[in-house]
Amino acid sequence: MPVTGDIDGLVSRVMEKLERISSRLGKDVYVTSGKKTGPIDDSAHNSGIAADARVDGLNSIEFTNKLVDEGFTGVGEYYDADGAPERFAHGDIRGLPGSESSGAYTPGGRKSQPLCWFRLGEEYTWGRRRSGERCPRRDRRQLTLAVVGSSQDEQEHLTEPLGTWLAGRGLNLLTGGGGGVMTSVAKHFVNARGASDRGIVLGIIPNSLGKGAVATPANYDPKARYPNEFVEVAVFTHLPSGAYDTSRNHINVLSADVVVALLGGIGTKHEVKLARDYGKPVVDFHDLESFARVKQEVVKAFL
Repeated sequence: MPVTGDIDGLVSRVMEKLERISSRLGKDVYVTSGKKTGPIDDSAHNSGIAADARVDGLNSIEFTNKLVDEGFTGVGEYYDADGAPERFAHGDIRGLPGSESSGAYTPGGRKSQPLCWFRLGEEYTWGRRRSGERCPRRDRRQLTLAVVGSSQDEQEHLTEPLGTWLAGRGLNLLTGGGGGVMTSVAKHFVNARGASDRGIVLGIIPNSLGKGAVATPANYDPKARYPNEFVEVAVFTHLPSGAYDTSRNHINVLSADVVVALLGGIGTKHEVKLARDYGKPVVDFHDLESFARVKQEVVKAFL
C-alpha cells in the first residue's frame, strides 16, 4: 500500500517505516506534514526525519502506537479542543543513525513521555505527558482567561493586541466589568475581525458600597458604571471591589484558568496575589515588547 501526501524531502528511513506500517495495516498512510524549511535544531521536520501522518480508521492514539511499534523514536499525539484524539500523529527518528536533529520538542526516546498536542483556537500547542500516562483529556468546560489591570488607564497599546489575539483562541474573556483595562480589552476582544469561534465576555460586578462591605437585599446596588458596554454575561455579586478579604476579586481569579496582569493599582496587585495564592497561572504584560513571551506563556499555561 502507498505512502502519499507531503512526502518530498523525507529521508528514506522514514519512508521505509511508513511503508511497513501501510503494508501491515493494508491501508494507505497519508503524510499531512513532511519536510519543512528552517534551522535543523528548530524541528525534526526541517531535516526530513519527521512526518505528521494519518491512516483511515485510526485515531491519533492508535496511530501513535503503530509509530512506536515501528521504531519511531519521537512520537506525538494530537487532540482537539475538547480533548478527543485527532486523526493524525507525529513520528520522527531523531537519535537514530543518520538523523541530524535535536529538535525543539524532543520527546526523549522510544515510548518515553510522548508529546500531547492540543488545539487552542486556530493553533496547536504541546505539553509532555507523564511517563506511563495518556495525555489528559480536556473537559468540555470552555477555557476562560482573566485580564486584570487599571480601572482608569485603558492601556490601548497593550489591550488592543491582547484582546484581538485572545478572540482568535476560542477562549472566554473575564474581567471585573468596569472601566480602564477592563473596558478596553473587552472592546478589542468583541470587535476582533475573523474571530468567529471566540468565547464570551464575562464581567464580575461588585456592589456599590465599597470599603469591604458586603451588601444585603436591603442595601444592594451594583457599582456605578458597571458593567461596561462590552460585557456579554454580567455576574452581579453582593461583594465589594478592592483589596479586601470579602472582595469579588476571589471570584475573578477562581473563575479563570489563566490570569493576564497589566499595570494597575492596589486592587490589581490584590488580584495577582490571590491568583498566585490559589495556584492560578499569572502572566505579566507590562510592555509591548514582551507580547511574544506573553502569548507563549498563556498557551503553555493552559496545559
